[in-house]
Amino acid sequence: MLPPLALNPEPGASVLDMCASPGGKTGILAQLTGQNAFVLANEPSGDRLITLRRNLQTLNLFSCATTSYPGEKLPLPSAPDARTTTRLPHAPGTDDDEMSGGWDCILLDPPCSGWGTAEKHPRVLRLWQGDKVKPLIGLQRRLLAEAARLLRPGGKLVYSTCTTNVEENEAQLRFAREELGLVFLPLEPLPGFIFADPRLPEFVGVWRVNSGQDGQGFFVSLLQKPETCRTGDGARPDEQHGYGRRARGDSRKHRAMPLDRSLLAEGYVDTALLPPGDIAVFNSVIRFLPAGSRALPAHDFSWKGFPLGRFERKLRISPHLRGLMPAINLARRRGLPCLDLEDPAPAMALLTGQSLIVNASSPEMGLYFRGLPLCRLTVKGARAVLPPL
Repeated sequence: MLPPLALNPEPGASVLDMCASPGGKTGILAQLTGQNAFVLANEPSGDRLITLRRNLQTLNLFSCATTSYPGEKLPLPSAPDARTTTRLPHAPGTDDDEMSGGWDCILLDPPCSGWGTAEKHPRVLRLWQGDKVKPLIGLQRRLLAEAARLLRPGGKLVYSTCTTNVEENEAQLRFAREELGLVFLPLEPLPGFIFADPRLPEFVGVWRVNSGQDGQGFFVSLLQKPETCRTGDGARPDEQHGYGRRARGDSRKHRAMPLDRSLLAEGYVDTALLPPGDIAVFNSVIRFLPAGSRALPAHDFSWKGFPLGRFERKLRISPHLRGLMPAINLARRRGLPCLDLEDPAPAMALLTGQSLIVNASSPEMGLYFRGLPLCRLTVKGARAVLPPL
């Protein structure tokens, strides 16, 4: 989880995670940037996309959206050059109501040979040798070029891998510097870690850990796009690259029905806790669309915002929106039944599908752990159960 710390995005930043599943790094990026930010997580694999979306939903990261395209062919407009006057809408409530086109920060953790995992998976050293690594190196370079195209002037890019060979690490930094015009930024040593020297001496300041007895090898580096760099002309992506394929799980092919956030407010749901943005219904699913997502292309680009519930015959708000639950004292003042656990054992029992005996006449009750909101429980008779995600 070190790459997000190396990127260190500012609060309110626009961040693109190009190869995002399973979502741990995306989650840290969203927490570092805060509620007024916008984090777009891209995952090309359909199976891994499901895992990504489920993990972000579990974490209640409302500022995140997801999409599914090949990372080297993202149908997003090129970042304008520093002399361009193009402006894109920014999330209200930040210091500036607008932001320059392009992404403030990009995290690229591309497919790699995985040599750093050899202690756990010895087969990787046999699988990825010689010419077999060349396709990965080519893909990594295409991903780097795409990141350079999308990164705003002055923006930062973290390139990281879980491999230890120089061709996929320092040599790729040389490619990014010499062929893409990106600038290498040395990282400060991180307390608690012992980093090896870079394989190419001009890249002192990377975080390189070689595989050891009990650890995993990895590589983390930081790049920046200079203010005067020009890598794209701002053309429409379909004109520039011939894109047009819609992603799996497209939410834009269904007509969106805007929904006022006040309609979602109920006892255990405080919509005032949502960050700036819009709410709409896509094919019966209620989704939150962060304000920063308004800068995404309106056509030929498919993505999904955070799911809040369903709207079929009636509104059904997800019981797992702990980020929108009121503080327990406020919930009690409202007369809402609450179960506040002090011991983690009952919570673990609920997670394994067991029920708890409760004293409540309501069909649901708020579950808290030492005052911290967890979810809403479904109450049947005298027993409460954890509803499915």
